[in-house]
Amino acid sequence: MSQSPGVLPRPLAGEEAAGSAGEQEYVVDTALTRVVFSNRGGQIKALYLKEYRDKHHRPVNLVVDRAGGAFPLHLRSGSERLDWQINFANYQASSPRLQLSPSSPTGTLVLSYRNASGWEVVKSYHFKYNSYAMGLDISIRNLPQDEHWRVYQVLWGYGIPRNPSQDGGELQPREPKLFLNDKLVKEEGNGSGQTKHYGNISWVAIDNKYFVVALVPQQTFSTAVVEREGKERRAIGLEFVRESSTLSNRLQIYAGPKEINMLKSQGAYLERVIDYGWVDFLARPLLQILKYFYQYLGNYGVAIILLTVLIKIAFSPLSHKSFKSMQSMQRIQPKIKELQERYGNDRQKLNQEMMNLYRQYKVNPLGGCLPMLLQIPVFFALYYVLQDAIELRKAPFFWWVQDLSEKDPYYIYPILMGITMFIQQKMTPQTGDPRQNQIMMFMPLIFTVLFLNFPAGLVIYWLVNNILTIGQQYTTMKLMGAAPAPSKVGSEQSKLQVK
Repeated sequence: MSQSPGVLPRPLAGEEAAGSAGEQEYVVDTALTRVVFSNRGGQIKALYLKEYRDKHHRPVNLVVDRAGGAFPLHLRSGSERLDWQINFANYQASSPRLQLSPSSPTGTLVLSYRNASGWEVVKSYHFKYNSYAMGLDISIRNLPQDEHWRVYQVLWGYGIPRNPSQDGGELQPREPKLFLNDKLVKEEGNGSGQTKHYGNISWVAIDNKYFVVALVPQQTFSTAVVEREGKERRAIGLEFVRESSTLSNRLQIYAGPKEINMLKSQGAYLERVIDYGWVDFLARPLLQILKYFYQYLGNYGVAIILLTVLIKIAFSPLSHKSFKSMQSMQRIQPKIKELQERYGNDRQKLNQEMMNLYRQYKVNPLGGCLPMLLQIPVFFALYYVLQDAIELRKAPFFWWVQDLSEKDPYYIYPILMGITMFIQQKMTPQTGDPRQNQIMMFMPLIFTVLFLNFPAGLVIYWLVNNILTIGQQYTTMKLMGAAPAPSKVGSEQSKLQVK
């Protein structure tokens, strides 16, 4: 490409500005979206999601203010003159307004421009009443035999609006993604320029915490484009190849929430735009269980509590085994300390005696850790689900918590979580290292401060999990009783049998 990435040229000297006339807008209304088109370039000027509001109670808009640049779905070739005309020319619309309804569930808005030289651009946008997806047919006819138009790109730039001061960071764009050769690829980097990806392209997308814009080719496709301008401006696109004097291509655009069932219904593995990383195989089932509970409970906060109880029940045998192992380790702490004092200068002898001690009292030193380690993937999976699930956005719990995706406005749940964590810490058998015990006692305070700004839904999960753990730990301790610690190493009753 000969022109700078992301910059559309001004008209050349002596060229009449094709877009000099006044700008007009054309509006398409569906049940879920309002799409505003500009006659300049026949591009999307605004795309509002009717069911999602920002903190000022305005519909979320997925289009970045162009500030003199190009709107989404602009075209680019290697010819500055043609690019400027196509993207800033005044297009004619088939209708100034398109209103879809249950009785008229589909509709098409055609935007066209004919140049004085005879070549023509036709953009046909296809809509469905109850869908966040729209189709786009692009036809460019009677093109001059210009090698610059051997290929051309359709670009959505630049990204999704970023306004964390207004929306708590939820509109902060993430790295562009594409599904290439049946694998998810993240385009990372902070520089400027354009990168092309070749292969079997299912889609290319730009997303943020809750929303996504994805371009989905409708035929076998081989080239996707990711473009950067600085740290924050991102553009995504598809590249088409000219095969005759007429360019004709079709693509699908999904612009809406990252709701997994809705994304899955689009096909092309679009649900993979939701990325849970290494715990993806656990996170997706947990999200489906959470949604299932919500269908019957009608409150995502209660659904989180029920899911926490279910997870705790599933892991209760492992937790019980862990508590028993820790209790057994605490009981032999006096003997361990005595061995350390006796063989402190002989590490080999100390390790040998300690292994004999563990065998004699049937204690596994790792028994308290291994069951807990098995639960870590589940915790991280649930963390990612509760952190990014759009289902929790604006979802109320009870009383002062009216949005489970936002922090507790009065910090009540984080403080309660810290208190329960402190109680749990006091109940946990202490190790023989005083310094380590002191460090562990500070953990509730550290976690309380850390969780002050976490989503309320995630804090509720941790709070309920702590309460259930305290109950289980108390029950285990009661069942085990307060058995006395083993007698001294040197006594006749428990003398170690060392060969």
